[in-house]
Amino acid sequence: MANPSRRRLNTALLSAAGLAAAAPLWTPSTVLAQGARFDEGIDYLALPSVPGRKPTPTAKGSPVEVLEFFWFSCPFCWRLEPRLKEWKAQLDPKQVDFKQVHVGFADDGQQRLFATIQSLGLTASLSPKIFDAIHVQKKAIRSSADALRFLEQESGLSKDQVKAAWNSPAVEATLRESADQVSRFAVQTVPSFVVGGRFMANPQLASGNNARLIQIVNYLVALSRAA
Repeated sequence: MANPSRRRLNTALLSAAGLAAAAPLWTPSTVLAQGARFDEGIDYLALPSVPGRKPTPTAKGSPVEVLEFFWFSCPFCWRLEPRLKEWKAQLDPKQVDFKQVHVGFADDGQQRLFATIQSLGLTASLSPKIFDAIHVQKKAIRSSADALRFLEQESGLSKDQVKAAWNSPAVEATLRESADQVSRFAVQTVPSFVVGGRFMANPQLASGNNARLIQIVNYLVALSRAA
């Protein structure tokens, strides 16, 4: 199994204009009714069945798992955040089980930082602060020392509580699972979405348009539910 902390992941070549592109954010329940049509191999990829990669078709009536692979330092992941926040607010948990997976770079403390804030239940409050610190305030949060210091300053918890979570079995398990998912789905660019374990969408395939990317993800959710 490839170790993503040693893998060089290329950020998607996303035009900054993609954030400003105006388009309706259809929900998965309405996307097919709106007559949306996207083509395999052009707008999205069907993940092939290969050893170590096991597509998991969604059971009838079950929510479709949508994984967003991202990296805090990725400017395109940051620009996608407003669209993603709006989209998540519309989701029906009976239709979509959305999860974020932070990729790992060599000597990158951000993956452990994300796993730790997840374990502490602080993802919603701290993820925006991390993106803002990196992309607006231009702070360096790359090494484990940088990431741990940021968490101690921003979490509102004691240093002992932060360090206990940082080194906890729950965080170690999340890191192993993230590595497995990156390897299993052969993720090469961020942001990337894997829908139902069967399909992949990313900004490159969406012509750099964030609104179109969300539409494609909705389409793939609907496609998975209709299968």
